[in-house]
Amino acid sequence: MEIRGSTGSQDLPAIFHMMAQLLAMTSKEGLLTVWDDRQKKSVYFSRRGVTLLSDPDKKAVSPAGSALVKKGKISEADLQKALKKQTSGGGRKLLGEILCEMKLVTEDEIYELVREQIEEEIMDMLSWEKAQFEFRESEPPEELDDQTRSYTTLTLNPTELLLEAARRLDEWFARSAGEEDLSEETASQVRPSA
Repeated sequence: MEIRGSTGSQDLPAIFHMMAQLLAMTSKEGLLTVWDDRQKKSVYFSRRGVTLLSDPDKKAVSPAGSALVKKGKISEADLQKALKKQTSGGGRKLLGEILCEMKLVTEDEIYELVREQIEEEIMDMLSWEKAQFEFRESEPPEELDDQTRSYTTLTLNPTELLLEAARRLDEWFARSAGEEDLSEETASQVRPSA
């Protein structure tokens, strides 16, 4: 099965949801790729969950270490120690694994952080104004077997993800409409009266 097309931001959540439901009902797997003239993201749907694949030239998900420092879970010094361990080990272990071994964070905290990052990337993708998409039923892409790259597959509930996307889009539209109303109100106050 292959589906291609172009879409606006309101269509992408529906397409994402349709793919997730179809694959859940048929126990099949496939790759959804969405792109515009600036960026490209791919999401692989499998029986195990959803995997966000990154563009090889760009990290799709912001580094976990920096996010943990920003959230106050670890210090910058702790991050540097963990990165040094990762480098000395040949980069075979994920940073999250090393931080867990150092007992600085728990596996649950790493899982939650990665889940949030992947959700944010998917939310971003679902909000693109104009995009092309292609869905192809397939075995896992070869890049998932690439031992030099690491991917995290999470079981994300597509319905919850889409409800959150819809909520954010509604908020964005409400803010945009409010800004337009505010601009018109401000403009009427500034215009000279006739």
